[in-house]
Amino acid sequence: MYQLYNARFQVEFGCGSDLWRIHGNCPERSKSIDNDVVMPSTPKSYDPETNIMKTISGSTYEIVSYYNKEKFIEEINKCIEKGCFEKVTLLL
Repeated sequence: MYQLYNARFQVEFGCGSDLWRIHGNCPERSKSIDNDVVMPSTPKSYDPETNIMKTISGSTYEIVSYYNKEKFIEEINKCIEKGCFEKVTLLL
């Protein structure tokens, strides 16, 4: 099980396929020494009482801290219900 800090939803810019997805700090999963931000795969379950999130790729995260827990719970429930992250259209 990995520990995820400062869990939040934010836009991942993907050159036209931008996604509203989970980001967080997970030093043990980071591929960069200077940057410990990770983007876990789509969640398949989440328990707000234990703060445990399981992803479709098979990873399990204990969410240690949130940027905004209430908003995170709202967004992760939508994501689990849909089975995917939400696509974002940015109007500039």
